[in-house]
Amino acid sequence: MMIKIITLKKWLLFAFLFFVLFRFYFNVGVAVQKLAFFGFFLGYFLINFNVIYRAFCNQVKQVRWYISIFLLFYFFYFLIIIIAPIFHQTYEFTYYAKFLYFTILSVAVLDVFIFIKKNIQKANAHEVYMNYYIKVTILYILISYIFLFVPTVKEFWIGLIYQDAGRTNFIEQARYITRWGLAGFSGYPFTIICTFAFIFQIHIINKTKVNIKNIIILLILFTGNVMYGRIGMVASFLCAFVWVLYSVVALKKIKIFMYFLTILALAVSALTYYYFTSPEFALMFDWAIAPFVNLITTGEMNNGSVDSLQDMYFMPSDETLLLGDGKYMVDGHYYMNTDAGFMRLMLYSGVFTQFFLYGGVLFLLSAVYNNLRKESKKIALLTVMFFLGAFLVFEYKGEMFYILIATILPLVFSAIPKKV
Repeated sequence: MMIKIITLKKWLLFAFLFFVLFRFYFNVGVAVQKLAFFGFFLGYFLINFNVIYRAFCNQVKQVRWYISIFLLFYFFYFLIIIIAPIFHQTYEFTYYAKFLYFTILSVAVLDVFIFIKKNIQKANAHEVYMNYYIKVTILYILISYIFLFVPTVKEFWIGLIYQDAGRTNFIEQARYITRWGLAGFSGYPFTIICTFAFIFQIHIINKTKVNIKNIIILLILFTGNVMYGRIGMVASFLCAFVWVLYSVVALKKIKIFMYFLTILALAVSALTYYYFTSPEFALMFDWAIAPFVNLITTGEMNNGSVDSLQDMYFMPSDETLLLGDGKYMVDGHYYMNTDAGFMRLMLYSGVFTQFFLYGGVLFLLSAVYNNLRKESKKIALLTVMFFLGAFLVFEYKGEMFYILIATILPLVFSAIPKKV
């Protein structure tokens, strides 16, 4: 009986984390559904806040200090973004929705952490979290493959869930054929999640051992990048390259290098086969490698995303640089038509906001390192550097700080016993 209860709790954890990361709503009573779930997330967090407080108190002094500095920086970030549209008298409050989503996502991930601590495992809750993060991401990717190869299933599901008009229009465009999952249109945030799951999987391999099963998991997660966003493919590939190099030089794990070469050869063979036998796969593959083909043939990695991104970086006036303009959205588009994450927040409220927000990110990553290094300093350093590198890559393309902060919170608060 006890085993059945534990199994049920694990299934609940799986469903809980899946919905937190890949949330969707059915096409009836959307507002009621959102209020119900947001109310649940907030209520569960407040009722169990003592779990978070105890986790904070159980950390070493240095980690508590890092968390405290993050909260202080977060407060100043919150204060500035609230007053920016009022100070500039633009009264353009659309950034408030971004902040609300960021807060709810962070609370929801902490809810998952609380559930793990209370029902699954008290110590080393971060290990359970990382494992389930990987599992739910793999399931989402596999369902996307079903949608890709069985379009009738995709069309049926998309008819059931809520999608705004702009995203629904994408269903008819061939270049977006791979970007569909249970949450509907799956783009930039989804490739970020795949990359973070990829980093978690590397961390787990470094702690345990490399084998065929672990490498196959990495490949599946990488295909999620291929489907949802090329920038994630670049980030994950860089992580894999550095990981193999670091494993050979610093960790003395030659076996990882041999596995990497073997799997690379098998992957190339499989890709070649499916490219010539599946039109759907060929379309996806052509889209994914277009920038690299252009780099080889023309010497420039030019494609729609890269070309437009080059125009999204510019030097604003000194006043805008320091204080922003108090605008985030104008006529349904981002202010000054920039998707770049490093630009959006600066244009909205200036570099001081970025200092507090990005500074807070660095303090959180420092807390993660100080926790993970109890197991292994080398592995902890590699994992944190991967997150920092992914942050720089993704924030250059678009806003992702909120996903990073939410994702690493369980690693910040988890009690990790020191390795003896």
